[in-house]
Amino acid sequence: ERHIKRWIGVGVICFSLLFCFAIDGIAKDPDFPTRPIEFIITYGAGGTTDLSCRALCEAASKHLPQPIIPINKIGASGVTGTAIIKNAKPDGYTIGVFTQSPAFIIPFVQETPYDTLKDFTPIIHFGEYIYPSLVREDKPWKTWKELVEWARKNPGQIKVGTTGAKYTQVQGIALSRIELKENIKFTYIPFKSGPETLTALLGGHIDLYGSTVDTTTMDYINMKKVRVLTFLSKSKLPEYENLPNTEEIYEVSVCNLIGVAGPKGLPPYITKKLEDAFTKATKEPSFVSLMKKMHTAIVYMTGEEMGKYIEKTYKEQGEIIKRLKEEEAKRQ
Repeated sequence: ERHIKRWIGVGVICFSLLFCFAIDGIAKDPDFPTRPIEFIITYGAGGTTDLSCRALCEAASKHLPQPIIPINKIGASGVTGTAIIKNAKPDGYTIGVFTQSPAFIIPFVQETPYDTLKDFTPIIHFGEYIYPSLVREDKPWKTWKELVEWARKNPGQIKVGTTGAKYTQVQGIALSRIELKENIKFTYIPFKSGPETLTALLGGHIDLYGSTVDTTTMDYINMKKVRVLTFLSKSKLPEYENLPNTEEIYEVSVCNLIGVAGPKGLPPYITKKLEDAFTKATKEPSFVSLMKKMHTAIVYMTGEEMGKYIEKTYKEQGEIIKRLKEEEAKRQ
């Protein structure tokens, strides 16, 4: 029995040494990457997130010995793809986009197969969505103040379109906070997608849409089919810089995140190599041009800065959603 215990002890020590050597080998592998890197995009093809990530991957591939291959994994408002990133082997060969809905919101309204604060390695933050609040051009409200005053006199009459349930979208959360500050009431109508919501706005089925900016939305703005009343984001469209956003009016804005992350335990050497490549990518003319064309702001943070932002914003969003639900229960 003593010999058996001795051999077991030797086996444990050998296994531990092999494991340490393996981890150390990954962390100090000067040849990383030696095969293509898979980049998980948590939303469908053709949208702002998809196009910006594809441009970023193409630009970053110029600064690595292997290409970065975008792969769309859609479902559950980004949760499906985010879970794939979380469950990936921490070797740098599976990383992906990290955005606000699956990171900051969904965990507070339903169970998720990951912990936002514990299960990921931030690599780089590269952008922010711009969220204009849109009404049809023929509506009587020329300014955000006029809409609020009308809403106060007509409780529940303004129909707001959201892509999903109110508390699963940053726009719904921001507008709910404004309702409380202004003592007004909106009626929220969920839709399956942004294009469907925009179509409902154009058709007069809803009155207000906290949209994200894409080429289609900009076409309708430029054609004077819809009017921008304010922005729910801190970032604004260049031609609307003098228009107050809700941060300036109420100190309320959407939480905004478009970053790159890997699974927990990504070795520092690999994280640094990826961060360097993506940092250079944000300055590539092809990427800058695409982001400008899509009207998506380039907002850069290092992996460390992104990690601090995630921790701060995650806690803030949890408190906001809890407070909104409590206030909603009181009002009902």
